[in-house]
Amino acid sequence: MLRQAPGNRADNADTAFDALDDDGDGRVSRAQYLASIRPYVTGDDSPMGDALY
Repeated sequence: MLRQAPGNRADNADTAFDALDDDGDGRVSRAQYLASIRPYVTGDDSPMGDALY
């Protein structure tokens, strides 16, 4: 449901998790999550940035 809320497909959750888990330890740390989400929120092509700023 978390993946689908912003319009993502539910069937690619494993792929999304693997992209966040950059060290392959099977967990997504706070640092990993923030490093991946920051460009989405603040980047030049950010739909989130457009909504917030």
